[in-house]
Amino acid sequence: MMQYMGTMKLGGPIEINAIGLRDMLGRVPHWVKFDSKTHRIEFWKNAGGGGVLVLAIENASHENAARLAQELGLKGEGSSPTSWSRWYPHVTLCHDGSEGADRLHDEILRLGIPLHLARGCQSLELCDGQYRYTQPMWPAEKIISAVKELAERWRKQLDAAPKGI
Repeated sequence: MMQYMGTMKLGGPIEINAIGLRDMLGRVPHWVKFDSKTHRIEFWKNAGGGGVLVLAIENASHENAARLAQELGLKGEGSSPTSWSRWYPHVTLCHDGSEGADRLHDEILRLGIPLHLARGCQSLELCDGQYRYTQPMWPAEKIISAVKELAERWRKQLDAAPKGI
């Protein structure tokens, strides 16, 4: 089997190009988990619809899991973690077809915030993963102000994230 730059063996016949996988995922939050009882590596991603198992590797070692996480640029906790992750900020916009929703959509794109867009909603709504901004309590201009504050708070992550979604 030909060895390409960035590929790594994960046990048995499994080889993966972690750098290519990382670049392909772009700003999608993703994580690796290792189960020491079953010796299983699991690679997950969440593009806004909940976590999805992308890849599972049986009969793998903690060292392989740690190396995969390192190549993917993931961060762990503690001296010998069994899970590593990378979170990227993003928002979900429920677009109701209004002019205010169009302005909000344009501002999110201008600020470089990754966006999950749902069209045809009954009312304008924005979710940042922690808070939900809905009309009429949050008019479009007030949501735009909140998005600008989010962009400022997330600036470090937004500037460091690979371009993607």
